[in-house]
Amino acid sequence: MIIPSHSFGVVAASRPRIVAAGGGSDVTPNAVNWVEASTNTIVATSNQQTITGINTTITLRIQLTNTLECLQYAYYSKNSGSYVLVQDTCGSPTVEYADVSVVNGDVLDFRLEGDGNFQQGIFNITNLSDGNTLLDSVTLTVSGF
Repeated sequence: MIIPSHSFGVVAASRPRIVAAGGGSDVTPNAVNWVEASTNTIVATSNQQTITGINTTITLRIQLTNTLECLQYAYYSKNSGSYVLVQDTCGSPTVEYADVSVVNGDVLDFRLEGDGNFQQGIFNITNLSDGNTLLDSVTLTVSGF
């Protein structure tokens, strides 16, 4: 008489494993470093950084640690496209952060537009797809006219 095995190890071992190419989704990009920028005009722009080391779409949140005043704006750009608002305290509705979906090879940069006075924007870039991990912080400063 043959008694069927009810051992979970035997059953699990007999099931085929389905794994995505490369061993699964990699949502942790390689290190990035946006360089701090300061200008004596009303616009400061960061360097561009390429997102690499991921094999799936991830979502990044771009948020300033400080609050800008009315007529001061923070933006990001993806792949040299149009700038998208990150913070606008005068808007209706106001904008407090921006979420952006990126894939391997996408390029991001940041921009701060002032109102003619000294202003500083501290951009935090976090990876929502990887437990809100902080990827980098970059400070842009404009000193006005």
